[in-house]
Amino acid sequence: MAEDIMLTPEEMEPILQKYPFNIFSKMLEAQIDKMLKLGYIQVAEAAARPKIICLCGSSRFVAEMAVIAWTMEKEGAITLGLHLLPAGYTDVEDHIAEAEGVAEKMDVLHLRKIDLADEVFVLNVGGYIGNSTRNEIEYAASIGKTIKYLEPNTTP
Repeated sequence: MAEDIMLTPEEMEPILQKYPFNIFSKMLEAQIDKMLKLGYIQVAEAAARPKIICLCGSSRFVAEMAVIAWTMEKEGAITLGLHLLPAGYTDVEDHIAEAEGVAEKMDVLHLRKIDLADEVFVLNVGGYIGNSTRNEIEYAASIGKTIKYLEPNTTP
């Protein structure tokens, strides 16, 4: 049997910097498939892993996003998306990331959530899709993710 191999965070750092996450995850997936075929690892039941859904939409719909996430998780899915902050956290009603100067960082982090997800669910309340959400949809489509919408998508 092969020895357990554990890389330290310091050893992983140059690998993660050299390869974008989605390329690295595909390489890792291929390695896991190979190890499964050779019998080095076993999977008890493939269906045991819940579907991971990344919620995308404007921060003005954070309340709707919280309800959708709760509903999906009751059905057994894992959801990734925006955080619902308590009312007293800030006086800013939406676009908190812009107000705190971390919008770009949050946008990049959200793309990594899309990488982790099996599918993307767009909360296009009233048909609204903002620029950040549109970028997320384009990114998800470019890496082959299934994209579903709350309301019929009428934008090109």
